[in-house]
Order: sequence, then C-alpha cells, then structure tokens
Amino acid sequence: MRFIFLYFAILLVFQIRRSLFSEAVVFKFTNFVCLSYNESWFIFHNCRLKAVSRDKVILNMNGTILHPANSIAAHAKVFKKANGYKPWLFETKVDVCRFVKKSYDPFGKIVYGLFKEFSNMNHTCPYADAVVFKMTNAVCVSYNETWFIFHHCRLKAVSRNKVVLNLNGTVLHPVHKINVHAKIFKRENGYKPWLIETKVDVCRFVVTSYDPFSKLVFNLFKEFSNFDHPCPFMGLQYVMGFYLRPELLILPIPSGDYMLMLRWFFHNKLTFDTNVSFVFTENLHA
Repeated sequence: MRFIFLYFAILLVFQIRRSLFSEAVVFKFTNFVCLSYNESWFIFHNCRLKAVSRDKVILNMNGTILHPANSIAAHAKVFKKANGYKPWLFETKVDVCRFVKKSYDPFGKIVYGLFKEFSNMNHTCPYADAVVFKMTNAVCVSYNETWFIFHHCRLKAVSRNKVVLNLNGTVLHPVHKINVHAKIFKRENGYKPWLIETKVDVCRFVVTSYDPFSKLVFNLFKEFSNFDHPCPFMGLQYVMGFYLRPELLILPIPSGDYMLMLRWFFHNKLTFDTNVSFVFTENLHA
C-alpha cells in the first residue's frame, strides 16, 4: 500500500450531485496553488488542474510526507472575489487527527465529503509515507575512453528518503548503433540475478519504445535527462537531479535491496557500465 499523502484523482467538478444542484449550475475549479514551506518534511510532486469539458475540471495532486506526522491542524477560510478576494462567511481551524476519528466540525465535514472518495486520507494519524524507494549506490565505468568519458557519477542525499543521481559524460564520436544489456539483481547473501533481464536496441527504442521493461526504466528518469532524441548520439549526455518516485513504479516488487546493471555497447563493443543500487521497502501496515 503506497501512501502518497493527499492523493486526489479528483474527477471533480466538485462532483455536482443532481440531488443538490440543478444542471443550470456551473461549479468548477478555476485555479489551484500548492506550496510547501518545509520540503524536508513534505514535498509536492503534482498539483494541476485539467479541463475535461467546458464545465468539468479535475484536480490531480499528490505529495509525500517524509517523516511520520502525529499532529496535523488545518486552517480553512473561504474568500469571495469582489475587487480582490475578501473573507466570506466561513473560517475554521480543525484538528485533523481528531477529525478523521470523529467528524466534529460541520464545515470541515462538508469539505471532506466533497473529496474523500478521491483521496487516501481515510485513516487515523500518524500520516507517513509507507514506501521507501531510493538509490543507495551508483558506479560508472568506461571501458573505452577514446569513445566515451564519464565526468560525474554521484549520488546526493537531500533527505532521509530522497537521494538524487547526477551523472554526465561525453560521447566523443557519433554513435549510430547502441545496445544495452539490462539486468536486475537482488541482494541475498550477495547480489544474485532476479527475474528481469533484457537486451535493447537503443536507436530503435527511442523511436518506438518497443521493450516494456526498458519503457518502465526510461519513464523513471527521462524528464531528468537529454536522452530524448533519435540516433546518432554525440556530445554531452546527462542525467541530473534524478530521484526514484514510487508512484511511477508500476511493477510490483517485494521489499529488498536491488541493483540495476546497464551494460552499454557502441557498435557491438562494450563501452561503459552504469550500475545503480536501490532499496525498496513497503510497509503494508502503514
């Protein structure tokens, strides 16, 4: 059970129920802003509205609590736009940990009733991330520095459960044929091969994404890299600020320590390795 705090797949307009409103009513989001004032404790990953029809706008929002939260309070206030936004009627302060046990606040109950079916805020405190998914080591080795040179290959811990990878290197001559041998190892008295192994034609893959496992791995880091064009590859290649996000891991795996081995071949010759170790721990009782 992954716990990504405040997960709204809100197919909302706020879901106007015909028993409460007539079809002549327009009731929809127009803007949504999310700010974290302490990213060592809470990080937003997504906070976005999407219009699906003229009168239906949905909200997708998620973030991660990095440490258990046993005391949560919410200050709610409604403003009405009249020459700028001005306070309007409703204001309340809610003890969230008390509220999820007993819906004692009437206004809080109305607001919670609008989104609770679209959220995982459906349990008592503490609130915490039930999944640890982070890198623990990265090793980069070039076997032919006349063709490829690593400049940087380093992990940096930015919080207890968030580790970023910064990696870059230079392809010194144009490469028209690239193959990758990918293999997953699981740590059990040393690293041993585990289930998944594939060989990928990179020049074909960047055009068609034909390999399912490679597509999963590529989706994890593609927004942090410049590997987003067809062959040939030449010049600086990088992965910067990359970190693992459990919400993108669509493949179920058991808790444990793993290593992803990537062996890169230029024109059928082994050119370099990138090996990344990571830990995945899921607390099913969180």
